[in-house]
Amino acid sequence: MRQLIRLKKRFLKLLFDSAIGKAGNERKLASILEIPKSSLNFYKLGKRNMTESRLKIICNFLDVPSVVFEKNVLSRIPENWGKVKGGRNSVKLKIRKGTFKSDMENLKRISSKRMKQWHKEAKAKDPERYYKLQYKRFKKIVNKPFLRTKAGIKVRNKYEKEVVDFLFDKGFRFKYEPYLNINKKAYFPDLIVFDKYILEITAWKHPDSDKIKYLKRKIRDYRKAGYVVYFYIPTLYRNFYKEIDDFVISDLSKFSYLLSR
Repeated sequence: MRQLIRLKKRFLKLLFDSAIGKAGNERKLASILEIPKSSLNFYKLGKRNMTESRLKIICNFLDVPSVVFEKNVLSRIPENWGKVKGGRNSVKLKIRKGTFKSDMENLKRISSKRMKQWHKEAKAKDPERYYKLQYKRFKKIVNKPFLRTKAGIKVRNKYEKEVVDFLFDKGFRFKYEPYLNINKKAYFPDLIVFDKYILEITAWKHPDSDKIKYLKRKIRDYRKAGYVVYFYIPTLYRNFYKEIDDFVISDLSKFSYLLSR
């Protein structure tokens, strides 16, 4: 018997907002996924639970790894749950006894425990694969289009595109968002050029003290690992980064000069 999946509300909303944003509208999404628009609407509003096969269709459309939706599953229930007399009576009995809520909470705890164990084992067995999967999750589940560079790389904003296109035109060898393991911490710097220079691209308009501390920690860890570190920050926002000014560039020609020295 097929099972239905109950998802966390926040993840469900994010999933459908992202899918509709990528497709353009609900009608186009229904056509692409070959799922009736009425069903998608019920799923989106949480009025009907999805089968695992349909959930996978949506996740595949967004390139969301299975581990991500597994982490956001509240419970799995038989497809006929609540539709047959036994199922309805069982629920009513649990409600009368006052155990329904505790049973649901127990299922959530079991699911949470299982996922925590998976994360622990995955990190220990193959940390690079694990962190790449997790990072892919944060990159893909966004309701924002990617920009494609001259090199065919999908980037997230106009500043990244500007820098990547500049490096490509200059013929500099670079990697975009490579995985680094530094002091047992996973990092994905925006760019590594010639396997030596790290170039982060930042455009926070008003970075608070926590964000500056985060950038300082990156600088410290990258330098300890032997990298030369720079932050590309548009001139418009440079005054907000005076605490790390020694590592800031706003002119790409200057970066080109630094690489050629």
